[in-house]
Amino acid sequence: GAGAAAFAAQGLNIVLARVCCTYFDWNGGATPGGAEYEDFGNLTPVEKVYNFEPTIGVDPSRLDKVLGVQGQLWSEFIWSQNKLDYQAWPRSCALAEIAWTPQSNRNYADFHARLQVHYRRLDRMRINYRREDGNPAQGLSVAAVPRPPPSKPQ
Repeated sequence: GAGAAAFAAQGLNIVLARVCCTYFDWNGGATPGGAEYEDFGNLTPVEKVYNFEPTIGVDPSRLDKVLGVQGQLWSEFIWSQNKLDYQAWPRSCALAEIAWTPQSNRNYADFHARLQVHYRRLDRMRINYRREDGNPAQGLSVAAVPRPPPSKPQ
């Protein structure tokens, strides 16, 4: 927002991580329901991430100060790898594309078509991403996985 633009105007390098679109611990859309799927914050689905323009408000003469974008996934409510994957993917795909594609070359319909290919890659890797219907792709629970007790020192 305005803070990032002000820092760039002062000649400082910036990495953009705006609250509106880059917090992947926030609500990503529909879920199958249940306490283990509860999240918080603004609705931040894939399309909203993809349509985020990180350099809005930055003086065009200072765009060289924009080093990139960053996504956040705070872990206070991430209790398993399955939950982390569910929150991160495919929104991370959208963020990656906006990081390297000028806004004038972006097209959500085209991205969405290419995302179908990427879903197959995620499936081969058994990544438990959030499907478009909100269900976990691998059908794996995002609930907490009990940790073994710590081992006692010998």
